[in-house]
Amino acid sequence: MERDLVLSNFLKGLRVVINNAFAYPKEHPYFIESVEAFRQKIIDAFVFLSPIKISFSPHSVFFDQRYWEKAAFYVELAEIFHLRKIKSVEFKEGLTSEELIAFLKIASLSTREIFKSGGIGGILSQQKNTHIIVEELDYSELLQGVGQSNSDVWEYLFRQAADKQLPEQLNALADNFSGIAGNFKEKDLLGNEPLRQGIADFFSQLKGLKREKFTSCCRDVFASALGMPGVLLEDNFKKLQTLFKDLTEEEFASLLWKELSTDDKFDVSGFRLFALLSGKEREDKIVSSLLGASEKLPLQNNPQGLKKIRDLLLHSEAQVIPESYRNTISALVKDVSFQEKFSFDRQALQVNYRFILLNLLAIEFNIEKLALILTRIQPELEIVVKEQDLKFLLCLFEVTLERMQDASVADIFEGLSISMHKLTEELIWQGNINPELERLISLLSEPSHSVSFYLEKIFQAGNTQPQILKLFFKFFPLEMPAFYAGLQDKAGDPEFLFKAIASLREIDSLLSLGVLKYIFKISSFFIKIEVLKVMAQMAYFDQGFLITVLKLGELPLKKEAFIILQARPEAKEQALDLLLAIGSPWGRKNKILLENMLIINELREQGAAAHLLALTKRPFFWNRQVRKKALEILGDFRAQKN
Repeated sequence: MERDLVLSNFLKGLRVVINNAFAYPKEHPYFIESVEAFRQKIIDAFVFLSPIKISFSPHSVFFDQRYWEKAAFYVELAEIFHLRKIKSVEFKEGLTSEELIAFLKIASLSTREIFKSGGIGGILSQQKNTHIIVEELDYSELLQGVGQSNSDVWEYLFRQAADKQLPEQLNALADNFSGIAGNFKEKDLLGNEPLRQGIADFFSQLKGLKREKFTSCCRDVFASALGMPGVLLEDNFKKLQTLFKDLTEEEFASLLWKELSTDDKFDVSGFRLFALLSGKEREDKIVSSLLGASEKLPLQNNPQGLKKIRDLLLHSEAQVIPESYRNTISALVKDVSFQEKFSFDRQALQVNYRFILLNLLAIEFNIEKLALILTRIQPELEIVVKEQDLKFLLCLFEVTLERMQDASVADIFEGLSISMHKLTEELIWQGNINPELERLISLLSEPSHSVSFYLEKIFQAGNTQPQILKLFFKFFPLEMPAFYAGLQDKAGDPEFLFKAIASLREIDSLLSLGVLKYIFKISSFFIKIEVLKVMAQMAYFDQGFLITVLKLGELPLKKEAFIILQARPEAKEQALDLLLAIGSPWGRKNKILLENMLIINELREQGAAAHLLALTKRPFFWNRQVRKKALEILGDFRAQKN
């Protein structure tokens, strides 16, 4: 029993001291005091274990040959270390307080700071710390599920692969690159310079090792950029050009032809992006290489690709395609014939048949004929979903909604409308979100499933896609108490909460803000930090909630809340008053004032100068430290201006 108590106290002590490392600078007396208390718990634990080794998974701690996972603080501890890609930590006898402080301050850095510095192992290698051994997750473990990770992890992986120049790492990352690129958002690819540089460094190493994988990865980046609204702006496409600079004209031609013949998302805008990325000066050589590219990927066995290219050349905006490309591609597809094979291509005939039915559905007014057309369309819907023909589904949905506006035929379309709603929801549950499906989602006006079905999918199946949450908020705004009850049941599941928080950021509405506030209320310290970081990226904000965090929160929480308020002039002054205009009779609240000044100093908030000046004038000897710190920060502010 004594052994279990000592080891449990050790883990609890680790959780407390890492929490204090997040909250206080390493010179702070309270932090130093907590380190000494934890070092004593380590010494006590050495009686039963020497050395002491703790391993971390996403949800549990493995320690003393068993998993510690039921209590919430074990899960929180695992979460903190696992997110920093720490596989295990080992403490050896002889550990000093200085070594422990150095380790804790490194472990409490943000994931971004850790990855920018080459991982926690890279930082620790610069420390003379012989009594703490940290084992990082290896490369293959980092790649597991990396498509769902954040950009800090991606940046770290690319830089690590480029710096180490190990073929197995470069190959592993290249083999998983499609999944990573498929999760890039505009803010990742266009707004994150370190990530782009990491990709560029990775490409630079990969091109000399596996040329075909390099070109494949370039195409993955191009495909990811196609759906980004701002990518055609000059400042943005120029940011991407560096990633494609090492492609030869032949490789550019191959990329273009493959996009033309196989990618349904490649349209006139895609062509414009290609022309901008490849550059005008290389246009003639790329055009000359298109014949060779078309021979490697012929259209004779690709009727859909041929139709797509011909439709593209006939598009009303096709004139924006450079003339040399337009003429050459026209010549390449002009004489392609499928003879008997094309005439009886079953899939092409099926698509044509569907659109004939769709056209009839749009123009027919005879009730009997409409009923007959609908009996023909209903069996097609199952095939449409199976083949993911979302363009047809979108057209059918729009025609259905338009016809239902006509009272004379609305009733006959009721059944089709119900089917369309149900099919669209089923596609959402499958998780393959694309622009056509996003448009379909926007057309939904009512649910085809009950609120209990949605709640089961979200909380039991763990499906927290932004589109699903958005539909729940749209269809069931009066059922939010049931939603909050589901969140309460998930309060001990940090992985679920992190996924939900990321999705709520994408929604950015008053309801999603309310859910974030509820998650903040029920969650651990570490998840509270994540909630506030997400709130900082949203247009909606709740000043009253953030002010409450400033009044009652721990130092890191107050800092994140102030970052949000700092960006809004109408709220910043109130926030500064709360942090710095605190009455402190007999110095009773000086500790809080000093902590709040740490926030102001770290965030370089020059607008606090007047408040700091007032603090320099506080009388009495017990305010000496407050006066000194305020003068010090004002001096830093003046130095920054100069």
